[in-house]
Amino acid sequence: MWKINVAELLKGCPSGMELDCTMYENLYFDSLNADYYGTINCYTLIDGIKTSINFTKYGTFNNHIGAKCVIFPKGKTTWEGFQIPFKDGDIVATDLGSVFILKSCLEDKIHYHSYIGVTCCNEIQEKQIPFAYKDVCHLATEEEKEKLFKVIKDNGYKWNAETKTLEKLIEPKFKVGDKVRHKDDKTVITITGIKDDYYFIQFYNIRRSDYQNEKVSFKDQDKYELVPNDFNNKTLEKLIEPKFNVGDRIRRKNSNEEYTIISISDYTYYYRLNEHCTGSLGIKLQDDYELVHDKFDINTLVPFESRVLVRNDEKQFWMPAFWGCYSKGYVRSFVVTGGNTFEQCIPYEGNEHLLGKTDNCDEYFKTWKN
Repeated sequence: MWKINVAELLKGCPSGMELDCTMYENLYFDSLNADYYGTINCYTLIDGIKTSINFTKYGTFNNHIGAKCVIFPKGKTTWEGFQIPFKDGDIVATDLGSVFILKSCLEDKIHYHSYIGVTCCNEIQEKQIPFAYKDVCHLATEEEKEKLFKVIKDNGYKWNAETKTLEKLIEPKFKVGDKVRHKDDKTVITITGIKDDYYFIQFYNIRRSDYQNEKVSFKDQDKYELVPNDFNNKTLEKLIEPKFNVGDRIRRKNSNEEYTIISISDYTYYYRLNEHCTGSLGIKLQDDYELVHDKFDINTLVPFESRVLVRNDEKQFWMPAFWGCYSKGYVRSFVVTGGNTFEQCIPYEGNEHLLGKTDNCDEYFKTWKN
């Protein structure tokens, strides 16, 4: 007996699509197996509890030769004429390689659908796709989406998913480190970072007698102009020597976020937060920051107060003690209260799990020579 391959029809359908079932109430489509020829994964919601139920590729509950299909499109009793339920804003691809974003799905009296979308042919177009063309369409994969968004960006646009429109990309006309001023109130600001269509800025707030950080959209950049680089716009300031160097990793005191200094100029540190984000920091603010050491700084321990763990080699257990002092040049250079000396010493805070064990500590705490 010939049966409809329901799994093939559900290919590309969204998870959560409601189905009708002769066996269960509140049935929803979940997913298919990798090759679309195995089980159809569904679930029910009864009193808010999600329960998984699997069907064969023919929509039957089991593989018995006489079993009948028990799942159908919502409101239907057959799969004949079923079409994937696309909606506005879906990113759709065709078996022929085109990728587009649906802007509207219209239906007239003769059931003719128009799909108006942005197609990917190395240029931006708007096309109407007839109802019959829907048979070769599927929801785009992540790779297909990347293909589309690259073409959109290469053409100087970006897609606004909220308004379902293409927006012209705005190129920044300033760069990190530029000093610019507002054309109306003449407020001078410094561009400290650029990310996601925004300038991150810093300016001196006279009322608060402090530096303030904000952000400005690229859309408002025409309200600003570069500060002319001439003598009249310079002020005499007390020279502040930078206490950090290029390549140093620093962080604001009482914070874990680290910055790597990539250059120093004009009383400013320029840093990298990560591969996508850079910024700047005025040298005037450097006392609010501290150097991140590659190794634990043993000099931060306080005699008679700091709790430490000590031992002489990897075969010994870590023992508790109170810090005394550091005797540089000796094999057993770590002195604890009471006068005992050891070859290895680490702070107890952060290493509580090592007490009474022989496990090695993190490389960061190894201030001794291996």
